[in-house]
Amino acid sequence: MNDDARYWDGLRDARSKSARGRRQRAARDFQGAKIIAGAEGMDLRRCSEFHYQLSHPRGGWLLNLYPGNQRVCGDRKRPRPPYLNLPRPWTLLGAVMASAIPTITTE
Repeated sequence: MNDDARYWDGLRDARSKSARGRRQRAARDFQGAKIIAGAEGMDLRRCSEFHYQLSHPRGGWLLNLYPGNQRVCGDRKRPRPPYLNLPRPWTLLGAVMASAIPTITTE
């Protein structure tokens, strides 16, 4: 194995390790984030180990949250969700709190 292959294997392993850590932190923070989302009138669901959904019943929007690979996607078939200005790397709890701020200002 040459040096380039070892370098890229090391990078892939480091990314995998950090993604696993972010997923584990999201699993730990889920109950607290669900309570905060409920207090703000939103619903947070855990669809799988990798995927969470944050929705607002009155606003009609839905955000798909992927803490492992740091993706935030709005559902195209629903109204546009608020823009979340999240720091990198973001956490599940941080995403819920950031989505609560635009909801308060728009209602």
